[in-house]
Amino acid sequence: MTQPRNLTMIPIDHIRVVNSRSRDKKKFSEISNSIKNIGIKMPINLRIAEQRDGIQYYDLTCGQGRVESFIKHNQEEIPALLNEDTEKESLLKSLIENMARTSSTATEQFSEICALKKRGYTISAISRKVDLDLEFTRGVVHLIENGEAKLLNAVAAKRIPITLAMNISKLKEGAIQEAIAELFTQKKLDGKAVEYAIRLVQQRKIGGKGTAGGAVKRRVVTAESFKEEFDREIAKQQKSWQDLKLSEARLHSLEDVMRRLIKDDNFITMLRAENLNQIPETLAKAVGTHG
Repeated sequence: MTQPRNLTMIPIDHIRVVNSRSRDKKKFSEISNSIKNIGIKMPINLRIAEQRDGIQYYDLTCGQGRVESFIKHNQEEIPALLNEDTEKESLLKSLIENMARTSSTATEQFSEICALKKRGYTISAISRKVDLDLEFTRGVVHLIENGEAKLLNAVAAKRIPITLAMNISKLKEGAIQEAIAELFTQKKLDGKAVEYAIRLVQQRKIGGKGTAGGAVKRRVVTAESFKEEFDREIAKQQKSWQDLKLSEARLHSLEDVMRRLIKDDNFITMLRAENLNQIPETLAKAVGTHG
């Protein structure tokens, strides 16, 4: 295989797509809008093919989406790198490029966002240029500026939504961030449970330091250990809530008894005999009397 030649502008109608593949409409729209708003970032690759009627034709090695986007935007030429591969070599390159082409659109968009932010664009301007929702763009910028590469990768892979990633980023300990993200991905914690877990960590009720023999000891946090700690805290809070409801029920019962006693003349006479003419203001309000 020969090395690519210099960048050249090639008429699009001189290009033949040999190894055509179907494209996801949403992904194609993202590529097309990116080229329209920012411009083409990488030239296409072409194999120099045959000449017919004095016109040089080319076979596309890689860049089908870019070619189709240029056609959509009524462009007649496209920047390309030329090589003199054989037809078999060109087809092999095209097949490898297609196989290696994963869902990298989000990562590419995030890279564009980062570059535009460094160039001084506002978030609203970036949102328009990369054709992404304003709040989503704001979230991506937040993660980029806070160095949250792992959370950003999780968002790009669509493992967690951007809003959840932003909230998880409030926690500064990476191991806890990873544990929560993993539990959400495994569907062991839903969105509401994740939000509550974040609040518990911020309140230092879970995810903190343990003690051993009176000495502070940093624990290794995993998804499993964090879930166990979260479940223990939830069980503890549920027990406290049950105890509170029981105490409340008992108090209501006592108030009901006191209401009946207050209406009993014999009970009132007994209180007066013992010089207990006054009852606490709080109790008086609870039983509906004025003392």
